[in-house]
Amino acid sequence: MAPGQPYWVLQGTKVAVCWVPVDEVTFESGTMGYVAGSHRWGKVFKPNDFVTLKGVMRIPGLNFDGLVDMPRIDERPDDYDIRRYEAGPGDVIVHNWMTLHGSTGTLSADRLRRAASVRFAGEDVTFFKRPSSPEPFGNTVGLEDGDDLDGAERFPRVWPREG
Repeated sequence: MAPGQPYWVLQGTKVAVCWVPVDEVTFESGTMGYVAGSHRWGKVFKPNDFVTLKGVMRIPGLNFDGLVDMPRIDERPDDYDIRRYEAGPGDVIVHNWMTLHGSTGTLSADRLRRAASVRFAGEDVTFFKRPSSPEPFGNTVGLEDGDDLDGAERFPRVWPREG
């Protein structure tokens, strides 16, 4: 499981992640799980490597100073309020970017589990070259730390606020 913040070149609180499955997602094919309330813990965790249960992303140049180790939720799942949802094409599951989330592996050898992830940022979100972010385009968007995202090609406005 992992929250989004340490991976992205953003700073702020109003970021929503929309997970949109393309295939039917059941408990057998690997539902997405969310640790309820974890977005309020006030912690920024070291980025997970998404390969091993204990791994931290190892990319030269990343800096994890001040970040804490991810809790071992897999070892003590009953200590956490984990919510898992089956979903299908056309469904959208929305969570705060600081919510610990992740999926179980698929138990099926013949079913795909594909999905898209779309992020929406609110008015308090600014650009931030986060030292822990593996974002490959962080230095190519023409923004400096603290810059508003409005008008940046990489962060298009979905709909304008009236007035």
